[in-house]
Amino acid sequence: MKPRYGFPDIHLAGWAFFACFLGTLIVVDSSYAASIARGEGVFAKGVLAHLACVGLGLGLAWLLSRVGPHIWSRLGWLAYGLAFVSAVVLVVLFGVEQNSAKSWIEIQGIR
Repeated sequence: MKPRYGFPDIHLAGWAFFACFLGTLIVVDSSYAASIARGEGVFAKGVLAHLACVGLGLGLAWLLSRVGPHIWSRLGWLAYGLAFVSAVVLVVLFGVEQNSAKSWIEIQGIR
């Protein structure tokens, strides 16, 4: 019997959709008063950008679920290697030095 790659785990998909819905609700709740005051309506640019990112993310997740596990197991070491090299390069280029030790990246005062 041929395995069915891409068949979604219904519980995982349900939780993913719930998280996306909750995130969208939080974005709408945190921005609707200011966007109404500016005359943009409830769905301002930020909400629409968030919905676009949610759609892209869910579409990409579905697309990547169509790939078989044997391919992911082959690409795993490559992905780990790229992540490690990227982290080292980011720390070397943008790392913050404190007490003669370079630490992680500082973004607006947060490390």
